[in-house]
Parts: sequence; structure tokens; C-alpha cells
Amino acid sequence: VLCSADAIVFPKQPGLRAATSVSLAADASLAAVERELSDAIVFCVKSWGVAGRNMYWAPFLKVEVASNGEERFRGLSEFCRTQGLTVVRADRAD
Repeated sequence: VLCSADAIVFPKQPGLRAATSVSLAADASLAAVERELSDAIVFCVKSWGVAGRNMYWAPFLKVEVASNGEERFRGLSEFCRTQGLTVVRADRAD
């Protein structure tokens, strides 16, 4: 996942759909952004299929933070924490 000041971009899921971008426009409602984030995360997890017998998925977000995305990353991390989802910051390959 890539986090910048104006969007959070979920990568293309293999064999499914194109990348998903959640706009973080200044005039966007918080509820709408949270709903879009939840939908994008759920879609990614569902694309994995069913876990094996006696197994379970333990999803987390690995997030690259753009130079202008620090504040958005903090907000994303807090939102995910309240949803029980771990966020891991990835090194950015510039």
C-alpha cells in the first residue's frame, strides 16, 4: 500500500482488478473515506481465498509512505488500530 498526502493506493490484486485508490481530498467526509478504506482492505483479504484446514489469515498492511504522506500515515495507522489491523511501515524504494 502506498500512502501519500492525497491518496492511499492499494496495489492490483493478481488476476482480479486494477489498483484501488482511496482519495483523501480535503472536502471528503471522514465516514466516506473510512468506508472506502474498509472496502479496499476487505476486498484484498477476500481475494486470498479460504485459509487451509486449521489455519487462519492474519492480515496486516505494509505501507510505503511518500514524502508528503506522514500525516496521512498516522491517520491510517490509527484507523487500522481501531479496526484491529496491524500496520507495518515499509522502506520506500525511491
